[in-house]
Amino acid sequence: MKIYGKLHLALFCPGFNKNRSHFDLEQPRGSAHWRIPGMWEIVDSTYWNEFHLWRVRNFLDPQTQEPIRKRLTVCSTSLGVHVNFHGKLCSGDHQHRNISGNTQVNGKTVKLSQWTAMYP
Repeated sequence: MKIYGKLHLALFCPGFNKNRSHFDLEQPRGSAHWRIPGMWEIVDSTYWNEFHLWRVRNFLDPQTQEPIRKRLTVCSTSLGVHVNFHGKLCSGDHQHRNISGNTQVNGKTVKLSQWTAMYP
């Protein structure tokens, strides 16, 4: 992750970005960062991608194996990111683990909200 001033940018999916040949910006859909002056210049010159992380990375609670519905918005200059991720949303035909409480990771108790802040 990189921090530039007040704008928090996360470089996402390093497998697609080995040569640093494209730019990725990840923020929650409702983030105030989308309203920062100048942000629409980035949005207008990138592919807008919305997806649920569990649909593209099998994002499950490590203890219960329940899917965690974490919706991401990523603006990317990569057509590959757009083709592979955009629109992979939950079908709504199952239960999700809320991002609250604790889980077990490698035998240790951790807050689920902290664990989900890391990208697998």
